Amino acid sequence: MQRLSWLAIPVIAGLAWGCGDSTGVTEADLVGTWHATAFKFSDFGDPVMDFDVIGMGGSVDIVINGNGAYSVVITLPQIPPDTVSGTWVLQGNDLLILTETGGDATEMTVGLSGTTLTIHSTDLTFDFGNGEIPAQLNATFEKE
Repeated sequence: MQRLSWLAIPVIAGLAWGCGDSTGVTEADLVGTWHATAFKFSDFGDPVMDFDVIGMGGSVDIVINGNGAYSVVITLPQIPPDTVSGTWVLQGNDLLILTETGGDATEMTVGLSGTTLTIHSTDLTFDFGNGEIPAQLNATFEKE
């Protein structure tokens, strides 16, 4: 299996589109441990090309701390878990910015409905097997 470029996705944890109440998401809403029920990267240029972490038997867990730190653990079958950590900030009611330690920032749109967090980002790249290319992330998380 190819080596995934997780460092290109300071990810995660964050953001989604269109599922929230009209007041938006607050920082307090995001704090906690979140388990992905859907986590898929898609190639803008090829709608058939995607990388579905959960569909492949993997898992993604995000811990968002109230002190501005986050960590994400991505696990795929037969590949050692990969951990990404850094700092996070919420701008407005739906824009989460994750900055990986020693890396770049990634913007994600988030939505919240009850204990379900949705995330959407077009601000990243992913290696589908032929080098890093612009990609989007769509994910859904449930709060622990």
